Formats: sequence, structure tokens, C-alpha cells
Amino acid sequence: MKSYSNHSIYGRLPFVFIACFFALTQFTSAQNQRPMTFEDVMKFRYLDGASLSYDGAWLGYVERPDRGDPLARVQALQKGGLGKQSTTIERGTRVVFSRDAAWAAVTVAPKFLIAEKAKPENRPDNALCLVQTATGKQTILENISKFALSEIGQWLAVQFPKNRKEPKDTIKAR
Repeated sequence: MKSYSNHSIYGRLPFVFIACFFALTQFTSAQNQRPMTFEDVMKFRYLDGASLSYDGAWLGYVERPDRGDPLARVQALQKGGLGKQSTTIERGTRVVFSRDAAWAAVTVAPKFLIAEKAKPENRPDNALCLVQTATGKQTILENISKFALSEIGQWLAVQFPKNRKEPKDTIKAR
């Protein structure tokens, strides 16, 4: 029996042309880009501290650079991926959701350069950002040492730093 094959050079010619065209376009586009520098590598961010709400409707995570200010995000989830609703908190370092996912509490660190240059006793305190997940409204509480949400998520406990000097009273007691 005689076998006829479709594997002739003419059958492969369109594929060869497409492959050559693709290779040439990739080569020329790579030549137009600037080389990667050390500063570019330092701008890379990695994900840290991912947190999922109890009902699975919200995702909180921190984008942390190698050196610099982090960025926290509170992102709505939907079937098949991320939702459109998202809130960004500058310098956010940790995200905690209330039990009913109505609130997200985010620890906000002081600016990196200010904290790095300050002496340990003069280092600025953290802040707390409360995010109402339904609206994205943010409320900031300054000078926070620690915080915790209650088990049912209806209460927020806040601890203020104890080593701070209190301002002197202008009215003297007699």
C-alpha cells in the first residue's frame, strides 16, 4: 500500500513564517526596552499578611516593598475572582476583619523615612484605620499601640502607648 503524507515542506511553510515573524517582533521589542536597574528591583512588591473575612466575601493583604512604605488593600471577592470594590490604605501593615465583615481594621505604620531616622524613644506611633467595607469609608485613630476586635465583631478594643509624656496642664490646682 502506498501512503501519502501531508508532511511536505509546503505544508509547514505558513507555520515557519509565523514563527519567524513572532521571533523578530520579540527581538526588536526587547531592544527598545531599557535594561533593568537595581532601583527597579527595589520597587518590586511582595504580598504579605493575607487575610480572608469569615464569610469569604473580602480579602485583605499588604503589598510590601523591600524598602519603603507598604500598602494595604481591602478587596471584595465574587465568584470567579476579585470584585470591583477595593479600598487602599497607605502604609497599612496588617488587615483584620470583623466577624460580620462589616469592618476591616488596618494597622497603619508611620512613614518609613521618618521612623527610620527617629530614635527609638521618639519613634512615631502606629495609627488604626477602620474601613467600612460596604462604603469604603475610612476612619483614622492616631497614636495606637494595639487593637483587637471582639469575638462577635461588634466591639473594638484599643490600647494607647503608655510611655508617652502627657502634656502639662496650663491650669494649676490650688
